[in-house]
Amino acid sequence: MSEPTQDKPEKKKFTERLRNIFSRKAKPAPVPAAIYNDKRVQKAVIKSRRRRFLKRFLMTSVAAAAISAGTHYAPDTVSTPFNQFMYEQGHAADLKNHFHAQSTRVYDRWNPLYPFHLAGQGVKITWQEIDGNEQSGPIGKGFDKAISTPIVYYSLLFKGGMDLIFPHPIDAYSLANNAPHAEREVFIRPPKAVNLADFISDFGRVSPEHIKFKHPVAQLEKTLFEYIMLHEARHGDQGKDVAMSLNESDADRYAFDVLAARGNKPELLTEVRAIITHSRTMSSVLGGGTSHTTSGALMRPYQTPYHAYRDEAALQRLHKVLGDAATMNSDAFPEDMSRGNRYVYLAVALKKQGVPANDPDMQLAVNMFLSAAGFFDAASGGTLIDPRFDIGKINVSYLQEQ
Repeated sequence: MSEPTQDKPEKKKFTERLRNIFSRKAKPAPVPAAIYNDKRVQKAVIKSRRRRFLKRFLMTSVAAAAISAGTHYAPDTVSTPFNQFMYEQGHAADLKNHFHAQSTRVYDRWNPLYPFHLAGQGVKITWQEIDGNEQSGPIGKGFDKAISTPIVYYSLLFKGGMDLIFPHPIDAYSLANNAPHAEREVFIRPPKAVNLADFISDFGRVSPEHIKFKHPVAQLEKTLFEYIMLHEARHGDQGKDVAMSLNESDADRYAFDVLAARGNKPELLTEVRAIITHSRTMSSVLGGGTSHTTSGALMRPYQTPYHAYRDEAALQRLHKVLGDAATMNSDAFPEDMSRGNRYVYLAVALKKQGVPANDPDMQLAVNMFLSAAGFFDAASGGTLIDPRFDIGKINVSYLQEQ
């Protein structure tokens, strides 16, 4: 008898065999436990990875430094002269004449090279400050530069990157060294085109809904933009070693002096000044910030440095008093009442119950806050503050109890 024949395996199609070849995955051979657990091998692997990381970090740092250096040799790649920038925005072409710094330039807001120039400029200013320290010798200065350079560079590189990724409409600032004016370089990051509603909301912490002013919105926005740029340019002229509140008060007053000198209509400047003044007050009292407490400076016919320090202390104190009073009187307010409204009623109660009677600075702070709230409430047609609340529910007498 003949042996039974075996079935031949079915021959696969060429395309299927090709697909099987490319679908195969190479599996790494398992590492023997003896090697895997060997401490010497583990240290060698860590050392290799550390060396690889440091090499990449060094190469990245050299590349970033080269880009920063390039932007400093060619500042036109990342910035525009102040006069040219203002002219392109529809303002006068000679505003730089009101300032003393040798060079004032404006960053291109969306330029991807901006973070690199910012970081390099920060390092440059830091080195100038270290070199100007007469108390430190060459070795000490070299050590300070070695320690501060990577910290300053990468922190500002990160900040510049965040400015591009998460920009704020009015994130304007100026960066300047503290050299004599003849040697001073100023770089300004400009705000986005000013939107009046956003400006009031961000600058004054006030809801812009229903708010209307006397002058056309476009005219107010243009003047506010010019004010911001003049304010930042003034910072470029100032000394960097004094309190920020003093410099901010000076910059606000100087910006309006320039606006007036350029022939802007007095009634327009009066309204813009009121918007800035009351926005500063609301921001200081509601937000508790101490750097931009300039509303008193804008209201006075004259200003001294001591005024700036007193205003800062008074507005900060009022913020704390109202915050604590809101907690002490939490049961007196409806749950859905905004913090701003609560602070207004508490300020009225403070005044009515005579708490700041013997404190002129606190009296001024309370009056400025109530004036600011009244200004924006009137501009909104009376929609911001509910007059029906019973002030008698509030008790602030605990502030004077022993």
